[in-house]
Amino acid sequence: MSLFNKAYETYEYHKSLVGMIEAGKSPLLPISHILKNVQIEASINLNGEFVSARALDKKSKDPNVPFEQPTIIPVTIESGSRSGKNPAAHPLSDKLDYLIPTENNKHQEYMNLLANWEASSEYGDIKLSAIKKYLDGETIVKDLVREQLLELDKNNKIADKKINGVEPLQCMVRWRVLGTDVEECWRDKQLFQKWASYYDTQMQNNEKFIMDLCMISGEQEILAPMVPKGIVNMQANAKLISSNDTANFVFRGRFTDAEQASSVGYSTFQKVFVILQWLANNSETSFCVSDRTFLCWNPKGKPVPKFNKSIFGDKKKTIFVPSDYRKELNNTLAGFKNDLPNEEDVIIAAFDAATTGRLSLVYYNELKASDFFERINSWYNSCYWYFYQNIQSPLLYDIVRFAFGVQRGNDDNSKVEVDDKLLKQHMQRLFKCLIEKLPIPYDIVMALTAKASMPKSYNKKNREKILSVACAVIRKYYNDKAQKEEWNMSLDKNKLNRDYLYGRLLAVFEKLEIDAMKSRYGYTDNDIRETHADKLWSFYCAKPESGAANINGALRPYLKYLPDTRKNFYLGLIGEIMGKIGETADKIRNKSLEPCYLMGYYDQRNDLYISKKDKQEEDK
Repeated sequence: MSLFNKAYETYEYHKSLVGMIEAGKSPLLPISHILKNVQIEASINLNGEFVSARALDKKSKDPNVPFEQPTIIPVTIESGSRSGKNPAAHPLSDKLDYLIPTENNKHQEYMNLLANWEASSEYGDIKLSAIKKYLDGETIVKDLVREQLLELDKNNKIADKKINGVEPLQCMVRWRVLGTDVEECWRDKQLFQKWASYYDTQMQNNEKFIMDLCMISGEQEILAPMVPKGIVNMQANAKLISSNDTANFVFRGRFTDAEQASSVGYSTFQKVFVILQWLANNSETSFCVSDRTFLCWNPKGKPVPKFNKSIFGDKKKTIFVPSDYRKELNNTLAGFKNDLPNEEDVIIAAFDAATTGRLSLVYYNELKASDFFERINSWYNSCYWYFYQNIQSPLLYDIVRFAFGVQRGNDDNSKVEVDDKLLKQHMQRLFKCLIEKLPIPYDIVMALTAKASMPKSYNKKNREKILSVACAVIRKYYNDKAQKEEWNMSLDKNKLNRDYLYGRLLAVFEKLEIDAMKSRYGYTDNDIRETHADKLWSFYCAKPESGAANINGALRPYLKYLPDTRKNFYLGLIGEIMGKIGETADKIRNKSLEPCYLMGYYDQRNDLYISKKDKQEEDK
């Protein structure tokens, strides 16, 4: 119940936003209301006389109108999640099939709901009276035909002319009553409250509804006989709570009926439902991975960092040295901390649907802001690397994509894509590592190492990204394991780790061959063909001693194309590194390389290219 309690608390902090419609945002719904796409807007006056009607587009043509089709409408328990052959009627806005007399009882059920609400002395409204009077005249079809929204066939029946892709009888209708303070029924907050209060009174007077203890609010309430669906749009039919299994009794052995397992008040759960739906539809508090939805929010609505974007937001600042990165990180977190004091709560939840009808809470955690920021700082302060000389922390999405994805296509713009099931599974694992300050799983480290060790499988752009992401994750893994910063981001010529040294040696082999090709053939960076390091990379990783001997032998003829100073430089550097490798034990010299060899490769390669740039600056 922790999720429900925090959601209920969040609703109470935000109830002033109920029914408020803003452009580009999903509204926070009132109790006993849902958001539906509506195809027709009908306008009448206070005398119940038709004025006009228009078809609604999916998107508003008027920039001052937030949206067109999505409309707040009142519902009953039955109609809020209606389905089947005889779906229950909504009390105000409904499909045209309910608004005109038909052979079934839909119209009569709708009119009864509207009439009973309109006749209530305490909760009725002049808008309801006008709408009922108009519908009693049974002229809606004739009026819509005159407005050219409907057409009649030769038998004087409604023709199959769709309105924005929807069959005419399936089109929802919303009401505008001219001459009232708030003409749009879907914007009238007083009307929202009148329906919620009226319906609550109706339930209390109906014997079929049970009054019992709500396990969320701790008060006596009318229990919700069924809960609404659609907390997460991508799983619109999935419910978070359901007990309709009367054949197998999933609660058998513990309880005799569903209410003993969980008794939730209707009014309270409505608040929980609409606030979770609002959070899930708000890009500031949610992000989706495949069909799994992650929420991260503060109950009082204070901003929290997002995990599907850079911690620095949309800043384009370029950072060249680790000290500047750490300073920028501290400044960014300080900005969040100013708005979110240490004692505030941060709630993290993830939802997914195993089946079309069941929505699961697959992850939940709640932290104090002080702990939350400490864990964020721990992650971003240890997981970063150079991305084209700009220091960044890789996105969780990119870590999974490059660890378990494949490149689709062979051109320079081809992207690395990953299966949706793998994506959401491993994203949640990394998300948990970040939130709970856990070590990065070793299988992810090894998957990134394997992908970075296959340079021929990727174009140049993806290859560089994979290498940087892998180095960031590998460095974090080793530093977390040692519980101190043993691995930095610059070339360490004194480090005697065998794998690191073999990584350095691979970078030297690669750079030597590139320089030789440029010197011999006048190649530019775009002309360089595959080097022997590229071709033998996998073999080199599996058997580094044998691979180094093969590459070294293949590069001997290339030395004659280099100037003597460069040739002597490379020979000296190769001899220095191989001499250090020789100091390691013979029995492990040809053992497959550990992931940290990639950091040695990157550091040495980076040092060689920076040295070249420095030399060019000196020559100038």
